[in-house]
Amino acid sequence: MSPSKAEFILGIEGGGTALSGCLLRGDGVMVAYAQAEPVVYAQVRGGISEPILQLLRRLQQQAQVPPQTVDYAGVCSTGIGRAADRKIVTEALAAAGLARHLTVDSDAMSALTGAFAGSPGIIVGAGTGSFAFARAENGELVRVGGWGIGTAAARPRVSAACSNGILKSRASSWSSARFINPALIAATWQSWRRWFLPKPRPATRWRNA
Repeated sequence: MSPSKAEFILGIEGGGTALSGCLLRGDGVMVAYAQAEPVVYAQVRGGISEPILQLLRRLQQQAQVPPQTVDYAGVCSTGIGRAADRKIVTEALAAAGLARHLTVDSDAMSALTGAFAGSPGIIVGAGTGSFAFARAENGELVRVGGWGIGTAAARPRVSAACSNGILKSRASSWSSARFINPALIAATWQSWRRWFLPKPRPATRWRNA
């Protein structure tokens, strides 16, 4: 069933930089666009529905249409690549009355599909997180995941991990090292190793489960 001009379509993309949304008429004309603060799915889980609903209301106000359930919605975000996580988000958005017809997937899938209109191709993400994602001629999906630096809120922690990692390497020769909390050193040193000394990982076939 194709949307009619009188119907509305919501598009949501949630990344590490922002939560972005656009509202389109059924004929494909975009009538509103807005951004909000990024939402980390791992921290809010099903609570992600609230900021998405708030963004929809902003879009509807901008487009001068009454606040109501939209006809179609596509929601793509970081952290919901697994089927179990997509189920959580889908159920939360459905309970919030976001749309009559709803599709939920990862932001990597939206980027790949949008870039090539569903055709074979490859994308490389080098933003808050890093990855390469491809769709082969036979439709098979292949992904290579890399280490990102997390959200903007996580960057100070990464910097702290870096600094404390340096302190750790010097601790044996610095007399001031006795003032450093040993537990903090151990934790931040592990963070340093995770963020800055990752082991290469091979490409894997994309699994939704």
